[in-house]
Amino acid sequence: MAQRRMFALKIIDTDLFLDMPVSSQLLYFQLSMRADDDGFVGSPQKIIKMVNCSSDDLKILVSKSFIIPFESGICVIKHWKIHNYIQKDRYQKTLYGQEKSSLENDNGTYNLMDTKCIQNVHEVDTQVRLGKARLGKASIDKINKTFLSDSDEYRLSTFLWNHIKRNNELAKEPNMQKWSKQFDAIIRLDNRKTEDIKNIIAFAQNNEFWYKNILSPDKVRKHYETLILQMKEPKYKKEGCKKSDFVNNCSEREHEAGYYKDLEDKLLGYKDAE
Repeated sequence: MAQRRMFALKIIDTDLFLDMPVSSQLLYFQLSMRADDDGFVGSPQKIIKMVNCSSDDLKILVSKSFIIPFESGICVIKHWKIHNYIQKDRYQKTLYGQEKSSLENDNGTYNLMDTKCIQNVHEVDTQVRLGKARLGKASIDKINKTFLSDSDEYRLSTFLWNHIKRNNELAKEPNMQKWSKQFDAIIRLDNRKTEDIKNIIAFAQNNEFWYKNILSPDKVRKHYETLILQMKEPKYKKEGCKKSDFVNNCSEREHEAGYYKDLEDKLLGYKDAE
């Protein structure tokens, strides 16, 4: 059996995948690393315990169609053939021929030919594999979550929108639930603190260059590290990075204009980053 596994970005870089809890994403990678050369995993429950995940994480992977479970307790990585190509001289045929015979390969994606083979993750006895317990409320909320107006994610969305609207009265009001979902990814997946995000927004929206470029949570996430580093520069600590500071100090503004124009060209792809 091959010892190396690969992952295709067109599968794991999708919103469908990235919106799952981090623990579910981790379980997917661990199952994939331990699958045989046809993508079958003989002991998913053992792996769940070994990596400190839960059965709910497996249920999420099933509900999102990233894995296909069988009544035997075995599961298969649905997009295995997209992720991995194994040379014939290294390939070892799976031991789970019966389960494989119920699948068809559609351009690298496994699909069940007979849905009776699929494991019902809500009804199987707990001693078999996944248990009768349904997906817990907390896990469901992570998949289909509505953000309340007093949540940190919604407040950050409102905070960013108020700054944008202050700088541009004609700006189009965003979908606050969509923005909140993006801020949720920054907090939950990137492990950022709410207060730090708020400080970055305030910094960017009072910066002559960044206030025109940071117009969504996705942009905050994309340039987070750059903004953190720039906030720590002595000149910004001293001046507070107010747009009026640049306007009032013409000589400094002239110097900064060249810097920000060069930075903007790099961000837009007009110049190669050093």
